[in-house]
Amino acid sequence: MSKVPAYITAKMTRNNLFATCTGFKPLELPNKDNALQWARHIYNDLSPENLHCDGEISASQARAKYKQIMAALNYVNKAAGRQITEDEVYDC
Repeated sequence: MSKVPAYITAKMTRNNLFATCTGFKPLELPNKDNALQWARHIYNDLSPENLHCDGEISASQARAKYKQIMAALNYVNKAAGRQITEDEVYDC
Protein backbone atom coordinates (compact mmCIF):
# COMPACT_ATOMS: atom_id res chain seq x y z
CA MET A 1 0.00 0.00 0.00
CA SER A 2 1.18 3.51 -0.73
CA LYS A 3 1.91 6.27 1.76
CA VAL A 4 -1.02 7.15 4.01
CA PRO A 5 -2.56 10.47 2.90
CA ALA A 6 -2.41 13.40 5.31
CA TYR A 7 -6.23 13.56 5.40
CA ILE A 8 -6.40 10.05 6.85
CA THR A 9 -3.73 10.58 9.50
CA ALA A 10 -5.34 13.89 10.55
CA LYS A 11 -8.83 12.34 10.70
CA MET A 12 -7.50 9.40 12.75
CA THR A 13 -5.68 11.71 15.16
CA ARG A 14 -8.76 13.90 15.75
CA ASN A 15 -11.17 10.97 16.00
CA ASN A 16 -8.95 8.92 18.26
CA LEU A 17 -8.38 11.84 20.60
CA PHE A 18 -12.14 12.15 21.15
CA ALA A 19 -12.67 8.38 21.12
CA THR A 20 -10.41 8.12 24.15
CA CYS A 21 -12.58 10.62 26.05
CA THR A 22 -15.99 9.43 24.88
CA GLY A 23 -15.65 5.68 24.62
CA PHE A 24 -16.20 5.57 20.84
CA LYS A 25 -14.25 3.04 18.83
CA PRO A 26 -11.03 4.56 17.44
CA LEU A 27 -10.56 4.73 13.66
CA GLU A 28 -8.12 2.29 12.13
CA LEU A 29 -6.26 2.63 8.85
CA PRO A 30 -8.53 1.90 5.89
CA ASN A 31 -8.98 -1.76 5.03
CA LYS A 32 -11.65 -3.93 3.38
CA ASP A 33 -13.65 -4.15 6.60
CA ASN A 34 -13.86 -0.42 7.38
CA ALA A 35 -13.63 1.10 3.88
CA LEU A 36 -17.30 2.05 3.83
CA GLN A 37 -16.92 3.90 7.14
CA TRP A 38 -13.96 5.82 5.73
CA ALA A 39 -15.85 6.57 2.51
CA ARG A 40 -18.67 8.10 4.60
CA HIS A 41 -16.20 10.44 6.29
CA ILE A 42 -14.70 11.38 2.94
CA TYR A 43 -17.94 11.97 1.05
CA ASN A 44 -19.24 14.00 3.99
CA ASP A 45 -16.13 16.19 3.85
CA LEU A 46 -16.58 16.60 0.08
CA SER A 47 -19.99 18.24 0.53
CA PRO A 48 -19.83 21.89 -0.61
CA GLU A 49 -20.40 23.40 2.84
CA ASN A 50 -17.67 21.25 4.40
CA LEU A 51 -15.26 21.52 1.49
CA HIS A 52 -15.49 25.31 1.47
CA CYS A 53 -15.74 25.64 5.28
CA ASP A 54 -19.09 27.42 4.87
CA GLY A 55 -17.46 29.98 2.58
CA GLU A 56 -14.66 30.83 5.02
CA ILE A 57 -11.80 29.69 2.76
CA SER A 58 -10.67 30.85 -0.67
CA ALA A 59 -11.27 28.90 -3.87
CA SER A 60 -7.59 27.93 -4.04
CA GLN A 61 -7.70 26.63 -0.46
CA ALA A 62 -10.83 24.63 -1.30
CA ARG A 63 -9.08 23.15 -4.36
CA ALA A 64 -6.10 22.10 -2.22
CA LYS A 65 -8.44 20.58 0.35
CA TYR A 66 -10.32 18.75 -2.43
CA LYS A 67 -7.06 17.32 -3.75
CA GLN A 68 -6.15 15.98 -0.28
CA ILE A 69 -9.56 14.45 0.23
CA MET A 70 -9.56 12.82 -3.20
CA ALA A 71 -6.13 11.30 -2.48
CA ALA A 72 -7.68 9.80 0.65
CA LEU A 73 -10.63 8.44 -1.35
CA ASN A 74 -8.25 6.80 -3.82
CA TYR A 75 -6.35 5.26 -0.91
CA VAL A 76 -9.59 3.91 0.61
CA ASN A 77 -10.69 2.50 -2.75
CA LYS A 78 -7.38 0.68 -3.07
CA ALA A 79 -7.73 -0.69 0.45
CA ALA A 80 -11.26 -1.85 -0.37
CA GLY A 81 -10.14 -3.38 -3.63
CA ARG A 82 -12.94 -1.58 -5.48
CA GLN A 83 -14.50 1.81 -6.19
CA ILE A 84 -16.89 2.95 -3.43
CA THR A 85 -19.48 5.37 -4.80
CA GLU A 86 -21.29 8.15 -3.01
CA ASP A 87 -24.60 6.46 -3.80
CA GLU A 88 -23.41 3.31 -2.06
CA VAL A 89 -22.33 5.25 1.02
CA TYR A 90 -25.66 6.97 1.47
CA ASP A 91 -27.89 4.10 0.37
CA CYS A 92 -30.26 3.61 3.30
